Amino acid sequence: MSEISDDILLEQLRNGDHSVYDVLYRKYFKNLTLEAEFIVGSWDVAKDVVQSVFVQWLERGTLKKLGEKPELKLKAYMKQAVRFYAATYITRERKLFQREQQSQRPEDLKCEINHGISDLDHMIREFINDLKPMQMHMVTEVYVNDLKIKEVALMYGITPKHVSNYIYNGLKNVRSRLRGKMDHKL
Repeated sequence: MSEISDDILLEQLRNGDHSVYDVLYRKYFKNLTLEAEFIVGSWDVAKDVVQSVFVQWLERGTLKKLGEKPELKLKAYMKQAVRFYAATYITRERKLFQREQQSQRPEDLKCEINHGISDLDHMIREFINDLKPMQMHMVTEVYVNDLKIKEVALMYGITPKHVSNYIYNGLKNVRSRLRGKMDHKL
């Protein structure tokens, strides 16, 4: 069987002969799949890309319109379309992969962070409760009850400097116990 020229195939296509798509598919399948494989890196995916391109051409009647533009060569057009579709496929797959990674990360991290925070929160509360009574009261009033140092000083009848000293020494104690606990875990 002799090869039918692309011009004759396009003419038949313009006349409404849809069987030409099958002829073009068989004629150019291997070359177009090789073009797509070079971009997507997989023969199976490349075959799907070429098949999708032909389905789009059939649905949209793209190749019929191509016959109306004699300056465009069929083979060159098909190769360029397959390259474009393969590159689009890769871009879309990357975006999907990135979305999946991003959507998984926050939940995983949130769970880990919440668990880590609850453990850390528990340790800090425990260490604050173990402070000397005045240190515990000052740290609690300022950091838990969100009062200002001057307000706490007025409540307890001491100077703001004393409140600051109690807080400083109390937090120093909590930090050193946290460091010891973290070093022990590592």
